[in-house]
Amino acid sequence: YGYSQVKELYLANNQLSHLTIDQLPENLTYLDIRNNSLQTIDKSVLEFLANRSRIIQILLSGNPWICHCKNQHLIIFVQDPANKIVDRKNILCGDVKMGRMTNISMSSICYSLNDSLNMIIIGVSFGIIIVICTYLYYKDLILMWLYERNLCVSCIAQAEPDNDLKYDAFLAFSHQDLGFVEEYVEKLERGPSQYQLYFYHRDWLIGECIPDCILRSIEDSKRIIILLTENFIKSSWGRFEFRSAIQATSTNKYKRLIVIVYPGIDINDLDIELRNYMKFNTYLTRDDPQFWRKLMFGMPHKEETVDTCEESSL
Repeated sequence: YGYSQVKELYLANNQLSHLTIDQLPENLTYLDIRNNSLQTIDKSVLEFLANRSRIIQILLSGNPWICHCKNQHLIIFVQDPANKIVDRKNILCGDVKMGRMTNISMSSICYSLNDSLNMIIIGVSFGIIIVICTYLYYKDLILMWLYERNLCVSCIAQAEPDNDLKYDAFLAFSHQDLGFVEEYVEKLERGPSQYQLYFYHRDWLIGECIPDCILRSIEDSKRIIILLTENFIKSSWGRFEFRSAIQATSTNKYKRLIVIVYPGIDINDLDIELRNYMKFNTYLTRDDPQFWRKLMFGMPHKEETVDTCEESSL
């Protein structure tokens, strides 16, 4: 009659920190290990107890049990009603914030590989969406900032296949607004980029047919800049220039129309064709604090601009 024949073990209040299968007699029917220093129980011990669940009574409370995923085998054992755990409702986690072991949700403490991957994918996707939305919202400002500093110009420069065109821009305006022209000459022609402008007051030959001059000016220029003022709207030649520019840019995707709307202009005062164009296309406003930055960015990007992207790769 040896230890193997022992049926009841009263091990409460013994400062136990570990329990092995070798310590349990084969015919055990009662196990009391309350109020010790146990944090977990070996899987082999739990399997032994589970196999004898119909005849063995167990008491486990009063120990600082670990309620993390690495101890899930114990949590599952405690929560299984098939196991006769007398003090099941009194078994608390060592971390008092986690409360009773019977209330622990396995999904809250254990993340599968798929769950982790899903969380990573969701996080990365959300980050990408934020970056894309931020870029789209601030796209023009970002591109202008890069262009002004000669950063990655080849990445942002617009295609300019018609480099053989004579002029960078045709400036269309009402003769009554001649006073506005000087600032464009000063900023564009005399500025760092030294753009070549073309406008009737200076460059057209006297005696030429006006419609032919307008069409030739548009054809020979990479950009068409329209100073949309009250005088321009009232001018029949102004409206002709506007329509001709729209037609030219619709048939040549590289030729761009830049409309500059001056203060006091109501788009609804335009005829239906020009009004529809303004509704569905972007334009500049002369009173915009960023006006000159936006206009310069909309002009042809000079080839001589140094591309620091290429420099940095050398």
